[in-house]
Amino acid sequence: MKSLYITFLFSLLILPLILLKGSFACLPVSPLYRHMLYIFSHASIIHWLCNSWSLLVFHNLFRTSRLIVAYVLSVLVSFLPLSKLPVLGLSVVVCFFLGFAARYLYSKNRLGMFLTLALLVGSCFLPGFAGLYHIVMFLLGFLYYPVECFFKRINNYMNG
Repeated sequence: MKSLYITFLFSLLILPLILLKGSFACLPVSPLYRHMLYIFSHASIIHWLCNSWSLLVFHNLFRTSRLIVAYVLSVLVSFLPLSKLPVLGLSVVVCFFLGFAARYLYSKNRLGMFLTLALLVGSCFLPGFAGLYHIVMFLLGFLYYPVECFFKRINNYMNG
């Protein structure tokens, strides 16, 4: 329950950053500070609401290590020239956690998982939406899950 409250508080704290969207929007050639801050601002209230809702949905998956990995990967991905439009918002982090949870979601609700993937791929064709960044982060989240499991097994073997 604590992570839900922290996620909700974080979402509220970043709401005023919508006013700074022009200062945070990021292109591959942007200064480093924009790459590090772009996920904290949003283009509009609707954009913020969608990302905040998605964060609240995935709050049970949040661990400090996973959040650090998602943040570092989102910064690194922002350097890729995948879009001519600047990127903005937490949706890349949401896509990382969606990829992280994909195996579980597939086993529990295949139709829901396929609809989610269809929306993710379809978003690449929406104007003003940097869909390829979302797909890359989804794939990185999908690949990160077995890596985390592998290191957990090693840790359990060494300690058990």
